[in-house]
Amino acid sequence: MKELASPAYLYEALPLETAWLQQVVPSGYPVGMMHAAAKAELGLSGDIQVMAGMTDGCASQIASGAVGPGEWNTTIGTTLVIKGVTRQEITDPLGRLYSHRHPDAGTVDGCGWMPGGASNTGADWIAEDFAGDLEALNSQASSLMPTGKLAWPLVQKGERFPFIAPEARGFAPEGLSLAERYTASLEGVAYVERLAYDMIRELSGEQMEAVY
Repeated sequence: MKELASPAYLYEALPLETAWLQQVVPSGYPVGMMHAAAKAELGLSGDIQVMAGMTDGCASQIASGAVGPGEWNTTIGTTLVIKGVTRQEITDPLGRLYSHRHPDAGTVDGCGWMPGGASNTGADWIAEDFAGDLEALNSQASSLMPTGKLAWPLVQKGERFPFIAPEARGFAPEGLSLAERYTASLEGVAYVERLAYDMIRELSGEQMEAVY
């Protein structure tokens, strides 16, 4: 395994000693064995290896199948998380996008980085404003698209991806029926996703092969 290290600013700009920092290893690397006391407490037996993990967003990305160069994943929950694989690290001067090192970096061609970001515009608005008959709303939405209406179903104050706007507030046109507002809000999430991918493509200069 190629030797990895913590970023230099941790000990150059902060009063930290390198000896205090843990060893840096890629996700999936074995870091030790589970202690006997921990196994006993959990009712486990045998030799159990402990592996370095990863963030929930990266785990969702890999689980979806987006593991090779040009492959991306969109996961929508409370937030909208977009992550993918690029050959080169993406440096975003505005701080909207960040990059994790790919577990196979240095061993698999093209798998260098896993950049991504999380939007505050997810699907929490559905539970908050449309907790009724979603089956009926979805059926109506399929016939209403495209609505020609612009709605942004941002529940909380502020946005962080694909743009940073601490004071941002969601909005919807007045006079829409429940089904129209629901459908326009679905489209609004799709617009945020499209804007995010356009921004990533511009920053990376790399081709996108698939979105999972």
